[in-house]
Amino acid sequence: MRRVRPGAVAILAAILAVTALSGSTLARGHRAASSSGGGIYYLALGDSLSTGGGASSGHGYVNRVFAWAQESVPGLRLENLGCGGDSTTRMIEGGLCQDYTTGDQLGDAEGFLSAHPGEVRFVTIDVGGDDIVGCALSGTVNPTCVQRALEHIVTNMPIILEGLRQAGGQKLPIVGMTYYDPILAFYLQGSSGQQTARESVGILKTVNHDLLTAYRRYHVKVANIEKAFASSSWRMTGSYEGKTLPRNVANVCNWTHMCEAEPNIHTNDHGHEIIASGYERLLKRAVR
Repeated sequence: MRRVRPGAVAILAAILAVTALSGSTLARGHRAASSSGGGIYYLALGDSLSTGGGASSGHGYVNRVFAWAQESVPGLRLENLGCGGDSTTRMIEGGLCQDYTTGDQLGDAEGFLSAHPGEVRFVTIDVGGDDIVGCALSGTVNPTCVQRALEHIVTNMPIILEGLRQAGGQKLPIVGMTYYDPILAFYLQGSSGQQTARESVGILKTVNHDLLTAYRRYHVKVANIEKAFASSSWRMTGSYEGKTLPRNVANVCNWTHMCEAEPNIHTNDHGHEIIASGYERLLKRAVR
């Protein structure tokens, strides 16, 4: 088994610190709008990306999608139920964010949809990343962890999507997303890190395949963020801080915080803009 390089240990410590902070902070007040009264709503669900993790204030992808949709839907209101750190299991069972009426994100989402029939214009969701990302944050891929994460995603996604469909109806526009690969940043940590980075791409493709399978089963459109980040492209056409890198590695370095002095897995403002654009392309009909 490969040993973890010192640089990888520093990355792991920084990532875990940021993740823990995000979860505890968001647990104290992650909702973006009151659900009282009638209106037209955008319901946002997901993990820390949905709450703007990594972005400057007001520049998370949900904020960007909301601002874009408001131009076509006057009076649109945002209900953001996202919770930093929610995996597919935590979305169903709760455990991190403590202010859900039902105890978990899915239960509150179902409740909101049931309480606002015909008032939710569209839903966005990102979930599954927190199931898998910890399986390689040490600098070495843990196959047991990966297998367990994949099983959770395959088991839990139908529960989540069936719940949303039953509460919101079959015609409600819902858009999900595939994930980018923050583990690619380990490429900068030498030969061992490069091996981990290459292994992580194969895992990412499996995770995203499982997400796509579930989303399509429930007629959910999917923003292809994996493709937007060129996650599988090892062509030496990328650049970060003047250094030529594989395109996928350079994109992660430039569009997330993973290659900074205090790294974390989240996208920066530009990365959130890319994610928002992916959602917006699929929501054009929903906002007409």
